[in-house]
Amino acid sequence: MDDYISKPIDPNQLYSILLKWIKPGKREIIFPHEKLFEVDLPDKLPGIDISSGLMRVAGNKGLYKELLLKFYHKYNDVEKHICGAIETKDMDKIRELAHMIKGMAGNLGATSLQYAASDLELRVKENPTANLELLFDHFSVAFRQVISVIKEIDEDINKSQPDSNQNEAIGFNKEQLKPMMLELNDLINSDYGLALAQINRIKQMVSGTPLYKDLEQLEIYLEEFDDENQSSCLQKIIHSLN
Repeated sequence: MDDYISKPIDPNQLYSILLKWIKPGKREIIFPHEKLFEVDLPDKLPGIDISSGLMRVAGNKGLYKELLLKFYHKYNDVEKHICGAIETKDMDKIRELAHMIKGMAGNLGATSLQYAASDLELRVKENPTANLELLFDHFSVAFRQVISVIKEIDEDINKSQPDSNQNEAIGFNKEQLKPMMLELNDLINSDYGLALAQINRIKQMVSGTPLYKDLEQLEIYLEEFDDENQSSCLQKIIHSLN
């Protein structure tokens, strides 16, 4: 099998390529848990085409919202780093950061930011001395808009979270969590996106407890495709519920 798909990945193109290479045959179809898609999202977000972003994750609202929040938490200081690289004339760093944001923005449906990052990356490659500051200004406007709207989502989530001290006092229902963890175990082996969404749901239920940190670590292992540590971490969590 030898083919190429450019980023951001278009699911329709991906399926077409896969159909070209995968041999026909009977396979088990695993249907996702419908409740995983019950995630609130605004109808519109300034600077972000939600429908385009959802298309990238096959309509999985839970995963899409998780990706938005991860972008905010992990990359909200990128503008500052690019500004610093411009001051030190570190063109490799500017190109690297612009390329990274271009791909992330494309996956989220943040089209204006994607194009602004692409223009900045291209300028550094072709002629870094021409209009670099102007292109950075355009990038900054698009970047700040996207970060601002995701920040509002993040703040709304934090406001809706119960007080952590109250959570620790009340605890959580182990019997309710056991089947959810077993379902998570199946999803990890079958659907990466739904597994991340399931972890997010469970984290919301155990916020403020030691189990929350274990789930955060499990999420990291899953994102890094660290199968060995991910498996041991998951079994540790399941065992703690017995």
